[in-house]
Amino acid sequence: MPETTVPACENASSDAPEWLNDKYVEKMLRCAFKDTSIKVRQLDIYYAVPKGNNFASIIFRIGVTYHSKQQYEITRTFIVKGMITEGIAGEKLRQYDVQRKEMDVYQFVIPELKLMMKSIGEPGELYPTALIVDRKREAIIFKDLAPEGYRMVDRTQGMDMVHMKMAIKLMAKMHAGSLKLQQQQPTIFKPYNMSIVTRESDAFYPMFVHIFEALVDEVGKWGSEWEYYHAKLQQLAPNFVEYSQRVIDNDPASDDLCVFVQGDLWVNNFLYRYDAQGKPIDAVLLDFQYCYYGSPMIDFCYLYYTSARDDIRQSCFDELLQYYYYELTGFAGRLQYAGKLPTLYQFLQQAYRKMFYAVYSTFIALPVQMNENTENADFDALMCSDERAHNFKRMVVANVKYHAILRGDRDLHVVSVDSTPVGKPGEYLASQLFRLTVAYEGPKQNGTKKLVVKIQPEKGPIADSMDASLFKTELKMYGEFLPQMERILRENERPLQLPRCVHVGSVPQPTIILEDLAPDGWKGHDLVESFEEAKPITTAIARFHAASFYLSKNKTDFESFQTDVFEKKHPLLEWMFGKNLTAYIDALRTWPGCEQFVAPFERASADYCDRLHNIYSCKTPGRVYNVLNHGDFHAKNLLHQFNEEGAIVESRFLDFQASCWSTPAIDLYYLLNNIVHYKVKAAHKDELITFYHDEFTATLKALGFLGYIPTMLDLQIELLRNGFLGVYTHPGHCRLLDVHCDLQRAGFLEVVLAICFVPFLFADYSQTLNVYGNEEDARAYRRQLYNREEYREIIKPLLPYFLHKGFLE
Repeated sequence: MPETTVPACENASSDAPEWLNDKYVEKMLRCAFKDTSIKVRQLDIYYAVPKGNNFASIIFRIGVTYHSKQQYEITRTFIVKGMITEGIAGEKLRQYDVQRKEMDVYQFVIPELKLMMKSIGEPGELYPTALIVDRKREAIIFKDLAPEGYRMVDRTQGMDMVHMKMAIKLMAKMHAGSLKLQQQQPTIFKPYNMSIVTRESDAFYPMFVHIFEALVDEVGKWGSEWEYYHAKLQQLAPNFVEYSQRVIDNDPASDDLCVFVQGDLWVNNFLYRYDAQGKPIDAVLLDFQYCYYGSPMIDFCYLYYTSARDDIRQSCFDELLQYYYYELTGFAGRLQYAGKLPTLYQFLQQAYRKMFYAVYSTFIALPVQMNENTENADFDALMCSDERAHNFKRMVVANVKYHAILRGDRDLHVVSVDSTPVGKPGEYLASQLFRLTVAYEGPKQNGTKKLVVKIQPEKGPIADSMDASLFKTELKMYGEFLPQMERILRENERPLQLPRCVHVGSVPQPTIILEDLAPDGWKGHDLVESFEEAKPITTAIARFHAASFYLSKNKTDFESFQTDVFEKKHPLLEWMFGKNLTAYIDALRTWPGCEQFVAPFERASADYCDRLHNIYSCKTPGRVYNVLNHGDFHAKNLLHQFNEEGAIVESRFLDFQASCWSTPAIDLYYLLNNIVHYKVKAAHKDELITFYHDEFTATLKALGFLGYIPTMLDLQIELLRNGFLGVYTHPGHCRLLDVHCDLQRAGFLEVVLAICFVPFLFADYSQTLNVYGNEEDARAYRRQLYNREEYREIIKPLLPYFLHKGFLE
């Protein structure tokens, strides 16, 4: 656990500038604390950081003993940061105007950013407090945070995940605040037009070029297996600086996100404060000499590739980049930023165009920052071209710890892959699933991983007739929207268990790789047979809906989750709905005592596409509210955990290919007809709906939603408003008439689910593969399904209900 005392450093009195004396410090304190009676009795001057930790500044820690009329004698410490003014360092740093920029930031930008975070209730120090900005001497005097327990992380060890996430969150606060500040003061960031890599000056080019050349030479010594990489580095050399500069370039014609970046965001520019158990509880960001207005990837790549612990660096880029995006957009929303923010998909596209900064950070900055031999670690060693400087650069790239990072887990090998299909033949029509057991070996560990891989189907009615839109929907869900929903629910203590997505991508072919939940005891189940066992899945879908509703009110657009298959009367619908409705009506004709129901069902099924289009469209007139529906919410897409008595105690859902932005009635009718047993529905339908709405409401409140929360009446209207539209839809009619007319047009979705989906709960899926191309086999298969005694036992009691409620009108 870090100490809370001020760290001891070498006495620097002999190296301190002449002006840094008792008289100057006394004047500074009087000005900073607005107390003209302050008298300094003693001044001690030390180096604030050891050699090798800072190349662009001289930083002193001063211990001051003083008293005044307002207080007895006290000893406090302060930080004095000045600029290197002499030699090559002074000459080159002048070209970057580093001290003027940093003084401006602490005087004009940091106070604004602090006020913004305070306005939304964000605690913490955030940035050091600049007591004095002395432009005459080009110095800044700060409050010393060390006595309050703030410390640096060991730069040679790197940041663990807790420290990284705190750093990224602080970075996101700064970036989001800059978006709002630039909106309020459009010219405030114009002076910040030079980053470390820049087209405005070639002062640092010798450092870039000579470190890269030393690295190329070093890799050339690694042996034949690295010849390929050595050749690639040699080919890159003439363009290395140019490619780095392209990251910094801002295209005024593009919509790429630009923010105020710190520009030198690495482990030594953060201070952390810890609790009694050694857990970091606050972070502060320092040093704004190379700040710039440009891509946020400048900061993100630099931080990630120079400062993360190596196990994190090798495997957590996507996770932390998404974490940054959601923190950024979350703070921008809370600050009421009115500008356009990219979607996660758009942001990732922008990010990947700037990824060469990862190369720059790894090849140029990282070896210098990892160096532990500080004997010759100074600015001249970085910038000069003499033998001493070349030796220094050769030394930093020869670091064996640095080599381990560059080589990564190249010695990890997959030993075997065992693959078995998931489910019975014909059970999954919109994707192919395989369960993999991957055995691997490496220098650090051996082991196995169990995964589930989803790919597009190669044959079948969906593969033959659809344009892969179902699979594209699921790629979008796992890649962008589910992480966002899961995160806000987890952070507000309303967790939603979803399968962990290991990989999602479209190249070389659309693929989703998920963790395999079976080893942890998750299993499928038939219909849920008790009200208590239905609660876990009802809780999950209520939280899922609430998260989407909340995000939709906070600049997340779900309207892309729409389907036009019903409007266009896609041929697939005839296979999924039309033929099933026909087969059902044919069976109904043969059931004794059911003759009076045949004609109403014939009329209702004649325009099923139009009816379903009105249900699934998010813009249907009269719609009270929309949520993101799972869309294919049935028992086959659920996994459960069971207690020792075999009862369900936890549930989660899978398969997001049919997700749609529309009425919550879609998922709720699925819940009532395709998840819970019909006896549970008959006895507890109203209780389940009430339980769902209570959790939906409680989740929105937990998320901090301050807008209108749909009431139980609103929900009941949505459960009813799903069928014919056109009756009583004159805009002059009131809500009560709307409810009454919904009773007439209601429940067509419930009718469709009961007819087209419930029979398949009893299906032998191996037979479905035989009926795609043979019409007579298909009719025979459907006749067999609709005449099963188990199905007739469910559907017959519902026939009078459908008729008398007007669902068939």
